Amino acid sequence: MVQKFASSSSGCLYTYPAQISELLSKTIADAHARTCLASTEQIQESFRKPHDLTRLIYYKNMAHEQLWLECAQKLTTVIQQIIEFAKMVPGFMRLSQDDQIVLLKAGEKRQLFIYYIY
Repeated sequence: MVQKFASSSSGCLYTYPAQISELLSKTIADAHARTCLASTEQIQESFRKPHDLTRLIYYKNMAHEQLWLECAQKLTTVIQQIIEFAKMVPGFMRLSQDDQIVLLKAGEKRQLFIYYIY
């Protein structure tokens, strides 16, 4: 088993990779649960039920400008949740602001796509 010595002033004597992985996994899962816009049950239910045609017709008949406004509002909400999630990831806030922005931009496209699937 690999161990890393940390100074006693940090309050931690030894750190094991398995413990770090477990703590990191729990922290990220907690951050996800606190910032996720839909529960696991809601996501699973969306796959089981048929598409809501009235909603589709509503959006199809919506004025172009209103559709873009609503889309922008939803995107803003999702981006705010992504940022809040990232802030809870250990070490993220210690990165430079430029590095934080690069990471957020790289990940948000996939996350926004996943959000719009549901």
